[in-house]
Amino acid sequence: MTEQHIETLVEVGEDAGSISLLMQTPPSGTPAFFTGSNTAGFTPSYAASFEEGLALLDAVTAWPSLWVIEVHPRYASHVLRAVEERWFGSMRTPYNERALQRWRRVCTRPDR
Repeated sequence: MTEQHIETLVEVGEDAGSISLLMQTPPSGTPAFFTGSNTAGFTPSYAASFEEGLALLDAVTAWPSLWVIEVHPRYASHVLRAVEERWFGSMRTPYNERALQRWRRVCTRPDR
């Protein structure tokens, strides 16, 4: 039996639950990316790359506007860049600025 390793790359949430981009790495193969959620009735979607995985999150929700729960240290700079590109590039509001600061704190912590 081969062991599959699953890591959470980014998880965001709100009152109704959370949504995540996860990566499954088989011992001898290429990683697979997929969405997951603790919300009832959620159907996972699969992608071949990290960028495609973020696009899956885009299709489900405006994920950068949700509360950041977890960001994988190895992907923190990629996630922060994606947040800045998707949500904050053209929409400068006080709410967005606070949310961006929250993302920056999580993605640039010293333990990253």
